[in-house]
Amino acid sequence: PGKLGMSGEHVWDAHLAGVLALHPQGVTLPKALPDWIRRNKVALKGPVTTPIAEGITSVNVGLRKALDLYANVRPVYRLPGVKTRFDQVDLVIVRENTEDLYCGAGGFMHKGTPHEVATQMAIYTRRGCERCIRYAFEYTRKRNNPKGKKLTLVAKTNVLTTGHDLWWRTYKEVATEYPDIEADYNHVDACCMWIVKNPEYY
Repeated sequence: PGKLGMSGEHVWDAHLAGVLALHPQGVTLPKALPDWIRRNKVALKGPVTTPIAEGITSVNVGLRKALDLYANVRPVYRLPGVKTRFDQVDLVIVRENTEDLYCGAGGFMHKGTPHEVATQMAIYTRRGCERCIRYAFEYTRKRNNPKGKKLTLVAKTNVLTTGHDLWWRTYKEVATEYPDIEADYNHVDACCMWIVKNPEYY
């Protein structure tokens, strides 16, 4: 919302992004949009469509990078009045949002030929891992959970043996600064099973 109008209602500043911005402005993420969000500190974002298979970077990824939105925070809880298998689900998932496959590194060789090769590189930095892990520990510390405080790193260290090794080592180091929080680890396969089968584990 922008400033208040004469009758006291909020005046909205609308900005186009994605396909809707591409033809009138020639770009899917006009520079004015992240500049406006930085200035006003708030935005209500609807679904944004990025053209498929046209080599255009995702608008969502562009916004994350422009605004350095490195922590994707997703609360998971049961809605009142909705019948579910579990009554007391209250989880928060924190995901790193700007590195890994979102860094946008990769490309094609021999594109369009029978010998075509596509690469998509996942890049991790100690800084990127540490700030996301630290955010998750701080968030966990602030949560009011009568059963205690627990933070589980979910990764795939048995297959992604370099990038996720960096995550695991960084996690263990940062965990020493939070002795009040139980630090746990799950392979992503096990985590998916336990969230469905036994969410109270978390």
